[in-house]
Amino acid sequence: MNHSPETEKNPEFEIENGVLVAYHGDNDDVIIPENVTAIDEEAFYNAWFQSIFIPAQVAVIPPGVFDDNLRLQNIFVDERNQHYASIDGVLYDKNITTLVCCPPGREEYVFPESVTKIGEEAFRYCDLRRIDIPDRITSIGAYAFFHCNSLEEFHIPDWMTSLPEGLFFETGLEMLFLIILFLFQILIFLKNFETFRTIQFF
Repeated sequence: MNHSPETEKNPEFEIENGVLVAYHGDNDDVIIPENVTAIDEEAFYNAWFQSIFIPAQVAVIPPGVFDDNLRLQNIFVDERNQHYASIDGVLYDKNITTLVCCPPGREEYVFPESVTKIGEEAFRYCDLRRIDIPDRITSIGAYAFFHCNSLEEFHIPDWMTSLPEGLFFETGLEMLFLIILFLFQILIFLKNFETFRTIQFF
């Protein structure tokens, strides 16, 4: 088996051309090497740790990269990083406008005032029981709450009249939410029909 120079220096991390492709360690707290610029989507497959530190040069973190790690409580980011930031151990884009990843081990989450978007798979596998999405949220990515099996309460923003792809896939709320949206759409149809009838015949 051929090893890259990076792998030989630190056998816990398999790095190819700046991309972290696999983590082989078993530490509770993981510090990604400074020479990593991107993380492969399978880099932490079957890896279990409690915290991870993202260095300054990392520019690419794919959706769902940490979703197999149900122990993960905190994601920290070097303040010099130009692409990502962390508040209270939760991962955001640099401007703190998009939620990138809530650690799967979290049971509670509160949105910062600046956040207006929820990224793809942002809460995937989280053990949340309740989530209140503020009306200021303008976008929710696909599979945002995938496999959040403990989710029991959910606040729906006023603008949401359709279901983002896989939003509640493999959660107890999926069917209930679809029924609510269906009834809501019926009410909109009836209201529009009544308006049309009033214009035509009154």
